[in-house]
Amino acid sequence: MFVCFFREASAQWVQTNGPHRGAIHAFVIYDSMLYAGTDSEGVFWTNDSGGHWMNTSIQDTSHRNSYIDAFMVNGGRLYAGSAAPLNGGNIYRTADSGASWSSALLPHSVVTSVYALATSGGHLFGAVDNFGPPDNGVIVSTDSGATWVTAVSIWCNAFVVTDTNIFANSVGGNDSGGVWRAKSDSGISGGWEHWKNEFDNSEWNCLIAAGGNLFVGRYDYIYISTDNGVQWSLTNEGNPQIPHGHIIYSLASFDNIVFAATDSSILYTTNYGGQWYDVNGNLPISNTLTPLIAYNGYLYAGKDSTVWRRSISNILSAVKDQPGVSPSNFSLTQNYPNPFTASTQIDYDVSQFGAVRLDVLNALGETVATPVHAERSAGHYAAQFNGEQLPNGVYFVRLTANGAVQTRMMEVLR
Repeated sequence: MFVCFFREASAQWVQTNGPHRGAIHAFVIYDSMLYAGTDSEGVFWTNDSGGHWMNTSIQDTSHRNSYIDAFMVNGGRLYAGSAAPLNGGNIYRTADSGASWSSALLPHSVVTSVYALATSGGHLFGAVDNFGPPDNGVIVSTDSGATWVTAVSIWCNAFVVTDTNIFANSVGGNDSGGVWRAKSDSGISGGWEHWKNEFDNSEWNCLIAAGGNLFVGRYDYIYISTDNGVQWSLTNEGNPQIPHGHIIYSLASFDNIVFAATDSSILYTTNYGGQWYDVNGNLPISNTLTPLIAYNGYLYAGKDSTVWRRSISNILSAVKDQPGVSPSNFSLTQNYPNPFTASTQIDYDVSQFGAVRLDVLNALGETVATPVHAERSAGHYAAQFNGEQLPNGVYFVRLTANGAVQTRMMEVLR
């Protein structure tokens, strides 16, 4: 019974048991657990896929701790940013999974809200307002939060850190809207560059990196940049799955998959926006913020005060049933047996001659094996995969051929 529940044979969303204590505003993975930030009761965590949610109380007499809008992990510590316009915001940190917290901003900081957090090269970045003059900006700490300085004066609501750059998303105003990039690893020396593009001065809600590309979303538009933000193109032009007038609340990624939450549906793409698929299913529709995160084989979505989850494998299996993707030409069949203890068979079809790659990834999206990396003619193939050296857990098998990609989930269970 436990295995069937965990693997979720039906392609539907499952409501977890909580937290039911304020609207969900943010997610993060820390110490192999999923953490959720709420707008009234602080931070909650689960280590059993949402079966139980535990509150980790941030003690602060000013009550700045109850509205959590952002997370980051750095140096073995979890950081949480609070947004409390009435009592003031703060940045808190814990090194013991939330058993105890300390402030990473001055106790009497005039910060009103902390909208986003990030770390790069050991430096901490925060998107705040009212951090002295100027009112809004990106602040940076080079000493784990002991001191902070303003790096650039923009109204920022999201960060993205890649191997070579840190980006900040500005929600607009005074010609500052769009994506900014730090000219140095520290974000202090050299200043920040403002990429001029077709969506300057617009209010953009979210920014992520996936597959070496940047994605930014607002209302009914999702843009992609393949050159670190220099040029941008619209991913969903003429795509009925993202109708005009609907807000893009959040973006998330796992490996080559990009997920988007709108005010009416959950969408995903496996070809960087070439086609989006609606996988909202039985998930309640509400015109509220819906944060997303991929964790341990599931996509989690925060809907009001409840967290929902759906198997990523179930989501991806819908690809073959969508227009423009023919299983007879290009498809990846579910491995058998699954779960497996030592070896399993992976069947796949390719539509034309070309390079074919079959990768096995762990739950973090890291490649752990490549059973196939060769040229193949059009046809049906079967690959035997030996997973004796892999620990128990959820894995993903990804097929790439001629620019097309499909992914399925498999499980090692001994």
